[in-house]
Amino acid sequence: VKNQNNKIDESCEIILVNYYGSVLKYLSKFKQVFIGKSLLKKLEKDGGQNPIDAAKMGCYIFHGPYVSNFQEIYEYLDSKKISEKIENYNRLAERLNRNLKSNNEQSKLQEDRFKEFSSKIFDNTIKEYEIFIK
Repeated sequence: VKNQNNKIDESCEIILVNYYGSVLKYLSKFKQVFIGKSLLKKLEKDGGQNPIDAAKMGCYIFHGPYVSNFQEIYEYLDSKKISEKIENYNRLAERLNRNLKSNNEQSKLQEDRFKEFSSKIFDNTIKEYEIFIK
């Protein structure tokens, strides 16, 4: 488990980060992540953390079914095989183990897909603003 002042031990295969704030410091070193607050039924109406930074960094993202905060984003990421919904901790362990054993070359492809998606969003937003600026 990593706190804010802990350094990353490069020999670790799994790291649990229990704080938010320096996420990019960690995401740049990860190939796959699990997004918290998404497996707890009691958080059904406000569950799920933001997956965008992890996707931008080329991480493969696991999440639970309770992602109401970012539902559309998770649906898109799932459809592009950038993220995957898991139903319980046992399934997460199985999937992490499988991916750790395989040579995960999808990271670069996922990063490229997300950059393309981000670019489209930016271009469409600019077009919408131009309507009001003219």
